[in-house]
Amino acid sequence: LIWVYGCDNLNWYIKILNPLRKYLFSRLPLPIVYFLAYIPSSILYFYTRLLNPKIGYLKNLKSYKFNHIHHILFDQMIPIIANYWTGNEVMNLLEDCGLSNIKIINVNDVSWCAVGTKKN
Repeated sequence: LIWVYGCDNLNWYIKILNPLRKYLFSRLPLPIVYFLAYIPSSILYFYTRLLNPKIGYLKNLKSYKFNHIHHILFDQMIPIIANYWTGNEVMNLLEDCGLSNIKIINVNDVSWCAVGTKKN
């Protein structure tokens, strides 16, 4: 069983924000990144409340308190490595590991949950 970031509906994030994460935020001291996370958190918080997001993940964020959104964004800003997968890539990954009966579910339009059975 795996759960991975999907690249569907995240093109803007992968092209613009992911390079910032990779080359800047993941290298800064954590207290600075924690402080900087207030900027995108504020934007996302008000975006989800003032507009009607279409993506499932953003719809869910609408019910979260600001501090929760801030912690999510901070968590997404600090990893050195982050991978984003298409559904086909997830399927191939599990097949290449020798799994069968693979099932893939798109979660909130931005991630994949996949499960497979080890062949005997």
